[in-house]
Amino acid sequence: MDAPIKLPETVETYELYVSSKIVRALPMMESDFLATKSILLGIGKQDREGFHVIYPDEYVSWSPKEAFETANRRMTASEIAMLEAKP
Repeated sequence: MDAPIKLPETVETYELYVSSKIVRALPMMESDFLATKSILLGIGKQDREGFHVIYPDEYVSWSPKEAFETANRRMTASEIAMLEAKP
């Protein structure tokens, strides 16, 4: 078996990137998202508000509300119309 990859010791050694994707999202409590995967929220763990997120490659995840709202904004009707317009 190969030796595990050793990650840099400080985050400052990582390059910075700006990421943008169009995703679909629905407000959802963490416990409700976990239930869709037949997983229970851990004992003593606080339930959190967040979003059920579906990415263009169909990857599905849950994101805490603050993190999601910091990185994303809802598309406007005109942006959706441009996206759906056929050339």
